[in-house]
Amino acid sequence: MFPARIVFRIAQIFVAMISIAIAGCDTAPAPAPVSAAKSPTVASLSPAATDLIVSMGAAEHLVAVSTYDADRAGTVGLPRAGDYQNTDWEQLRQLRPQIMIRQFSPDRAPPGLLERAGELHIKLLNPQIHTIEDIYLATRQIGEAINEPDLAAVLEAQIRKRLRAVADRTASRPRVRTLIVIDELAQNVIGPGAFIDEILTLAGGSNAAESLGQPYPSIDREQLRALDPAAIIQLLPNAPEQALAQAAQTWKSLESLPAVSRHRVDTFTDWYLLLPGAHVAEVAEKFADALHPLTDAGKE
Repeated sequence: MFPARIVFRIAQIFVAMISIAIAGCDTAPAPAPVSAAKSPTVASLSPAATDLIVSMGAAEHLVAVSTYDADRAGTVGLPRAGDYQNTDWEQLRQLRPQIMIRQFSPDRAPPGLLERAGELHIKLLNPQIHTIEDIYLATRQIGEAINEPDLAAVLEAQIRKRLRAVADRTASRPRVRTLIVIDELAQNVIGPGAFIDEILTLAGGSNAAESLGQPYPSIDREQLRALDPAAIIQLLPNAPEQALAQAAQTWKSLESLPAVSRHRVDTFTDWYLLLPGAHVAEVAEKFADALHPLTDAGKE
């Protein structure tokens, strides 16, 4: 069983990923844009959607965010109205948002969600965000829904440009066999099918966990050694000092692993690392810097 902090971290990022993975990943159509108000108000219970709204410069639409949203410019002080499992309907009744953004499989709506949203005249937006292309689509869907299509278009273009620059930078370089670890004990990793796996490819890596065949597999020490990555990237968003100390101890106990003995373990702690939102290009740039560092002469 995952430690509570790992469950929190994954829930913060992927919102309804477990139910979505079970029921399929078909993209649900976005509801029609709200035309009754020039600036429709939004309760975003999806951290990824919140990130897109804030990053496109439309934070003024937000009246509530999710329990798992990071405190940042655009969200500090906003009411927390629930998460992928729970909804604070009393809070929403008082706030009266015109739009609520959630993530769930189109055929597996949480019990009572549609009915209660209808009673409060709240339109539901349900973007399915699993891949980088989904991030672009969700940006457009949200922009249309909140009557900010131009802001959405600018954000999408910015993300595309930065990711293209990373891909161009690494295109001619040898792929680095990389394991992406998402906990301090090196038991939970990123496999094929996750958007982080796409980012790794753009950044000039190949996934050492490809053969495991799952987006978020768990491994033991024996499997870790068998995977034998040339490099390791560890993602610990907002990790406290205790977790970082445990991570350091984990790698100390694995000094016989070539990636560890060659000092090719990079640990990042930025809050957005596992979020399929507007910061994917920054994550790609971090990966590229770690896997293909540049000398002062501009060469590896």
